[in-house]
Amino acid sequence: MTHTHDHFLCNHLVPSGSFLLTDAKGVISYVNHTLLDRTGFSLAEAVGKKPGELWGGQMKRSFYDGLWQRVRDERMPFFGVVTNKTKHGSPYEEALSIAPVIDHNHDIAYYLFASRLGVSSGENFSSLFHTSFRSFFSTQSYRADDLSSWMRRWFSFDRSRTPVVTSSDPAVFLRSVFDGPISDSFRGRFDDRLLVEAAQTNPQAFSEIFEKYSGVIRRYFLVRTGDHFVSDDLAQEVFVRAFRSLSSYRLLNASYHTYLLRIAHNLLVNHYRDSGRHNARVVEMSFADNLIVSGSSDTLSFDKSLSDAIFEPLSDKEKSIFRARYVNGESVSAVAVSCGKSENAVKLILSRGRKKIRRVFGGVF
Repeated sequence: MTHTHDHFLCNHLVPSGSFLLTDAKGVISYVNHTLLDRTGFSLAEAVGKKPGELWGGQMKRSFYDGLWQRVRDERMPFFGVVTNKTKHGSPYEEALSIAPVIDHNHDIAYYLFASRLGVSSGENFSSLFHTSFRSFFSTQSYRADDLSSWMRRWFSFDRSRTPVVTSSDPAVFLRSVFDGPISDSFRGRFDDRLLVEAAQTNPQAFSEIFEKYSGVIRRYFLVRTGDHFVSDDLAQEVFVRAFRSLSSYRLLNASYHTYLLRIAHNLLVNHYRDSGRHNARVVEMSFADNLIVSGSSDTLSFDKSLSDAIFEPLSDKEKSIFRARYVNGESVSAVAVSCGKSENAVKLILSRGRKKIRRVFGGVF
């Protein structure tokens, strides 16, 4: 991802607005942090799901039937006041605008969702936004540069670093700036989905999963036990348990890599308990803490081979900063210089990133 894309992804939305993209089947491919913060879900939990599986689904069936008839069948923008819920079940209302985005083949490539924080705040702004949204997306003849301009008018980002529009196709623009970078970030999860589905159909295909992850799982145990024989036995048991559970496994919010590491963590804890060896830190630590080699929240050190798993809930820009700080060992000041931010901004990103990781995996860092 280019620096332009990084900057656009991190700064394009006004604090009070939320923005969401789904594919033609209604599956989330991009969601901004305003909506994640409001609902309590992480990016890893949202991508690959439908809104109705997370915060939606609170309205009558007739409401959703009318919504999809409008945007899918008639290919026109929809506006309505909806009741959604947070991750913890608290309801909230919002004025929601939805429009299909048509590609050069005249197919629906995306559905674009945009909303305000609530129906009672900023009434004048919400009315103006709704009017503009309906007017713009009703034409269905806009080009990528038109969409870019419209977004710059309504969503706040650094105008000196606007993304380069390289195609007239609005779908290509959205894919390059939003969907593509997120898909790349979660490619491991998507690739694993194909491997798991193949193995569930043909158990012999599980060998591909073993070949892909056996080395990193063995290394996980070796780093923590220092015993080659114990590491081999524990690694083998991880894949035995994973294979036994293959038929019931559901790939949800993390890659299969993370799933295997969870099994490994539990086996490591049981190993120390059963052997009578006193390693209270391993027994009491959370899964996420166990992926940390050493350090406090200011000087953490991650096993490089496991960083993809622990950093999965983060955005691409956050991953870049976390790798520079915690994997490469760069100082906060050095990271700030390399990414063009202040030291306080980098510290804030690190703090928020640790909260995301903690929210998904648990842990004290």
